[in-house]
Amino acid sequence: MAYTISYATPTAAFSVTKKTAQEALEVAMEYINQGYRDIKLEDSERGVTYGAHEIIKAWESGKGLE
Repeated sequence: MAYTISYATPTAAFSVTKKTAQEALEVAMEYINQGYRDIKLEDSERGVTYGAHEIIKAWESGKGLE
């Protein structure tokens, strides 16, 4: 499985891939807390992309990406 987090700064766009959903969720929340924009987390196995709102909800619920 692979989870790709993408985000943007005022000058460039970046992405990073993690192997576990928990690790990807932690990294995505870190980027959100640092103020990065356009955060997206893609679950390549399921073919699902989560936006910042869904990432925050998953983090706050403690249930992760279900």
